[in-house]
Amino acid sequence: SNAAIQEVAFKEGGVSRGDVMKWVSASNRYSTWVSQMLSRMETKSYQSNVGKALIKAGFVRTGTTGRHVRWALPKDVKMVARGEKKNDSDNDID
Repeated sequence: SNAAIQEVAFKEGGVSRGDVMKWVSASNRYSTWVSQMLSRMETKSYQSNVGKALIKAGFVRTGTTGRHVRWALPKDVKMVARGEKKNDSDNDID
């Protein structure tokens, strides 16, 4: 859910590319797409494309290199209130 990735960003001071990839693959809407992409391309290519997509989506890189890179969420992301009751639509990426 959107709240899940926001919680990670809040707790960790940003999200890793791996966090975003897990979030997308857990989405009801995009999980099949992720499987299709991974069946058609090398994992490293998929990871690289996710990194490029983060930049295009407005994420801001806050780390240096490697696994220590964190990304700040885009400024235009609507923050989900903490403690708000979740519903089924929260499981999809908007």
